[in-house]
Amino acid sequence: MGHLGLVTETEGDGKKWKFVGIWSKNRWEWLATHVANMYYNQTTIGFFDSMGVASVEFILLQTELSCIFSTKEYISTIISMRKDNMAGTIKFLVCFDEVTPEEVEKCRAVGVKLYNFSTVLEAGEKEYKPW
Repeated sequence: MGHLGLVTETEGDGKKWKFVGIWSKNRWEWLATHVANMYYNQTTIGFFDSMGVASVEFILLQTELSCIFSTKEYISTIISMRKDNMAGTIKFLVCFDEVTPEEVEKCRAVGVKLYNFSTVLEAGEKEYKPW
């Protein structure tokens, strides 16, 4: 995640934080992302399907996170939020499902770079350093 520049630092409570959002039902990619966050000393922020956009926006404003890993269903939600002047800190979406060129373009049009999860995994393999 570091090589692609997906995560930014936020200062709060006298220390620096690196937040990464996950907006998905449970699946192996959710756990893989969470474990990667722990490896890179990043804090996972979980979003739940029962949350409305107001709740998501509140969390985004509190954490200033720049990247959310999600399923395909939330791509359109983030795009709509951006069009409504919300989710302003979101610069990157990483989709656990395969994305279409049309979805990539729609995200680009609102200032968000959309990645496939497989692309992030490949980049991570290149920068992996064993303990």
